[in-house]
Amino acid sequence: MLGRLFFLWMALILVLNPNRVASQANDSLIRTNEALLQTGIPDTQKVRLISELTWEYSFIHPHKAVDWAQKELQLAQKLKSPYWISMAYNDLAIPLIRTGRFTEAIKVLEQSLRIRERLKRPDLAAAYRDWE
Repeated sequence: MLGRLFFLWMALILVLNPNRVASQANDSLIRTNEALLQTGIPDTQKVRLISELTWEYSFIHPHKAVDWAQKELQLAQKLKSPYWISMAYNDLAIPLIRTGRFTEAIKVLEQSLRIRERLKRPDLAAAYRDWE
């Protein structure tokens, strides 16, 4: 339990840190990624671009970022990629937190954590494992 709380607390600190340079969304990156999504690139590349769009929009239009994160989750599920499903849940939590939807954010962070634990990827669930 303490490990889960620490994991969630660290996620909140990361998301709510107002000093992040990334808060100045890169309009060029957004335009480029949105244009690339209109081309015939494979879904495995699209999911990465959508993840980047979710991140960028989370600083300037968190409600739009929620929409992108949901698209990311749908595509990750279509790809049946546990890694990208986990990332999509994590990416979805960021704009949910920024829009004050904390209960929903905790639920999706827990889903992400469960997948990351099953993947046995220490780089993805290290904060949780270090405190168990």
